[in-house]
Amino acid sequence: MCRPENVLLNGRAAKLADLKPGMTLRLQMAEGKSLVNEIRAITHPAQAQYVVDKVTRNSPTTQAT
Repeated sequence: MCRPENVLLNGRAAKLADLKPGMTLRLQMAEGKSLVNEIRAITHPAQAQYVVDKVTRNSPTTQAT
């Protein structure tokens, strides 16, 4: 998971505990790793383009469905 200083809510520093259901999230993955290194959240929901139901880790790839 990402470090606390890499969580933003409406463009400002936040904590993971500040994130609530229904918020729109943008997850930035760490290069070459299957780790999230930044979360950007906004309080108003955006129209969903993709919904992740399941993430499967198969070395060396990760698949989201």
